[in-house]
Amino acid sequence: FDKAMQFICEQSGKYDDKIYIDTPDDEINRYVNIWLKRQMDLGKTWGRVYNKGFRDIMQDISGFVQLDSEISKTKILDCTQYQLASGNTLRSWVPLDKRPYRDGAVWLLQTVCAYIKETADYDILDAVIPYYDDDAKETLLEHCIRGIDFLYDNVGEHGLCLWGGGDWNDSFDGAGLLLKGESVWLSIATVKATNDFAELLNKLNNTNLADKYLKRRDVLTQNIKKYGWDKDHYIYGINDWGENVGSYDTTEGQMFLNPQTWAVIAGIAESDDELLDFVEQELKCDFGYVQQKPCYKTPNPHLGRISYFGNGFYENGSVYNHGVAFKIVADCLAGRGDSAYKTIKMMMPSNPKNDYRKSGVEPYALCNMYFGPENATRSGEAPMYWITGTSSWTFRGIVEYLIGVRAEYDGLKIEPYIPSEWGCAGITREFRGAIYKINIKRAGERTIEVDGKTLDTNIVPAFSDGKVHCVNVTL
Repeated sequence: FDKAMQFICEQSGKYDDKIYIDTPDDEINRYVNIWLKRQMDLGKTWGRVYNKGFRDIMQDISGFVQLDSEISKTKILDCTQYQLASGNTLRSWVPLDKRPYRDGAVWLLQTVCAYIKETADYDILDAVIPYYDDDAKETLLEHCIRGIDFLYDNVGEHGLCLWGGGDWNDSFDGAGLLLKGESVWLSIATVKATNDFAELLNKLNNTNLADKYLKRRDVLTQNIKKYGWDKDHYIYGINDWGENVGSYDTTEGQMFLNPQTWAVIAGIAESDDELLDFVEQELKCDFGYVQQKPCYKTPNPHLGRISYFGNGFYENGSVYNHGVAFKIVADCLAGRGDSAYKTIKMMMPSNPKNDYRKSGVEPYALCNMYFGPENATRSGEAPMYWITGTSSWTFRGIVEYLIGVRAEYDGLKIEPYIPSEWGCAGITREFRGAIYKINIKRAGERTIEVDGKTLDTNIVPAFSDGKVHCVNVTL
């Protein structure tokens, strides 16, 4: 036991100093410096414990790459062998799950780009990897191309991505099995993945291919706005029977969280503030933001198991924290740091309106969801903690977007949106062989100084010299 415990402590301790934050909020410090690292570590190794899934591990790696690039590289290459020759991916391989979910390529593209931004290791794109259902072996770049082509080549009559057996919200497992239904959320996520992939292609000087996908993105964006908008929000999709899902055409499930936040993340919202104001007004409760409302009360095979759950259970009206973590990123991208901070604090087990003694979650973990306010007897209860993509996205939301230090191809981007009640924040971060000590203060003009020299950009260069560099940011 003692040897096993020593090994675990040594392994965990490797990540303590990779990223270390110092803010006026001790709870957020503890989560970022200790516990979210532990949760991501668990996720990237074991998926969701009960299964090893493509999209699960890829999302965990997108945050964990900041802590261990070598393990992240190994995981990316290992997961990619479970991509199908069509460009789609397996849902999971332990146990084997061939249900036709269709969002895997979205996470492949975004995670590969996140890895290269962190490491500048473009050689990973030349790694040769097999496909799960084909004898062919191709480079990781060719796997990415197959993935993005799958998303664009498989669209419905409205020019939106086919829903299939589900997307991120895998409880919509009956909406698109006839390959007629279209997912608005998956279409929005494809726009975001295209933005990322086109940026990478331009860095590779493959501008022709980048332009090809950007043109396809523009057409997809037009279709999203034409067919996916309902008065004041984006719907979730159109099912196999041509019925709008997540619109005012229905009495149940009229609005969903993820299409709104991802429209901001993907840069397609006409007004970020209006869309996020809609989220605040319609989806907020005492302990977060519900995934959708009102709950489905009538089982509906045109939708799937989401309509068979009880009120507030799982995707049917819970505060699904994995989705709430997307909102943290959207808030910061829209310049709403105060809203992002309040959202983080609502998710935490210390929230006085639903603390850990009531919810049941350990006071140092994040749970996948809280049962929603429409549940009369179990509202606020927390199932499925630790095994959740919430950890990686919350870690990224705090480090990369609230504190605002994230890797780009040319260096570290400094774009803080710390809450107004914070006068300062600090972060120490390893990046490509150098250490950056970054101090953020509210004082004077907005400036960035690196080792005493003022920058005319918010990209701090990658020094890669093994030295410590001091970065002073004023807001």
